[in-house]
Amino acid sequence: MTCQAYSLVFYLLFISINVAYSQQPSGVIEVTGRIIERGISEEDITDDKQLYVVNYGPVPLQNGGLFEFKAPRDLDIKVEILPSEFKIMRPLDGLLKGETSSYQIDIYIIHGTEDSVLKNQIASLDEEIRLLQSAKSLSDHQIQKLDKTILDTVFHFQEKQKWFGREIKNLNLALEKSAAENQSLKDTLRLYQQQMKNLSDSVKVLIGQLAEALEEKYLRQKAHYDDFSQLLLQYETQLKDLRDQLPQLEYCFKRPEALKRFNDICISYGKARNALFDKHKEHLAGIKHHWPNLHTYNKAEALCHRIFSTIHDDLILPGVNQNINPHLKNYATKGIRKVKDVKRAGLDLKNELDPNIQSLDQEMDELFAELLKDL
Repeated sequence: MTCQAYSLVFYLLFISINVAYSQQPSGVIEVTGRIIERGISEEDITDDKQLYVVNYGPVPLQNGGLFEFKAPRDLDIKVEILPSEFKIMRPLDGLLKGETSSYQIDIYIIHGTEDSVLKNQIASLDEEIRLLQSAKSLSDHQIQKLDKTILDTVFHFQEKQKWFGREIKNLNLALEKSAAENQSLKDTLRLYQQQMKNLSDSVKVLIGQLAEALEEKYLRQKAHYDDFSQLLLQYETQLKDLRDQLPQLEYCFKRPEALKRFNDICISYGKARNALFDKHKEHLAGIKHHWPNLHTYNKAEALCHRIFSTIHDDLILPGVNQNINPHLKNYATKGIRKVKDVKRAGLDLKNELDPNIQSLDQEMDELFAELLKDL
């Protein structure tokens, strides 16, 4: 892959084009998932619970708390859990947003008698999530991932607190049964009591720090995706404009405006290529660092190789700079006409570009889909 920036022809102009894709939504959303009980027991579901979807009705639960149902698309879906002493922690407020044709969700529930410390910690997390939703700086998917990570952290610390609580209770019982002074037991008891207090004091701080770190990570992901995808789409647009002009090159010898148009298209292509080249290493590094799947990075790297090496270095540079532009320049400056040579070179280059552009389209679609899985 060459590291040189090439200017294709005469003068510099720049055109920026954004391309948007739309999909036709279906009228129904398919929801699948499972109910997970947290706080009291392991992550499982017992037979005494029932899932209820507002304006839909009860949903039968399968083994392990698995469920599935269909609902109208583009409407908020609210779920509840029965019996009433259980509370849905996630999704927040029991709401699912029907924004896609399928939706997979874990519904976390907690028993109403759970300790107040845990309830306060979850309430703090709920407040943090609502603030992120209001700010709209992160996507719903990113907020859900952040929320799940922090929620798992809360329960991890809660299990530690429970362990300390059991150990403190056992030590107190042992001291009550001990007829003599047992300094070792007392020292252990004081140590556990202090560790439990320290743990309780630090959980809220850790939640805040983790939320800030994850929010920063997700914002960087979004920034990489937004800029990289725009640069790729701009390059693709200019490449197709150049390709589409190649069969019309004979008109460059007939009309001055046709020659100028081809010159402008070449310059716009060169600008788009150089803009992408200047930032592609930064974005590749960002994808490698912030996206969890190395396969996503490999796709991005392969796409850049196709653009800079296969298409630009191997096809565009010799096809335009060597086989087309010198003849057009000689015609513009000396009046020398090589119409057949230019026409043949243009058609040959178009035939070589067509399958590569088709592959480029597919690879870009696949890369965008991979990147969006984490956005």
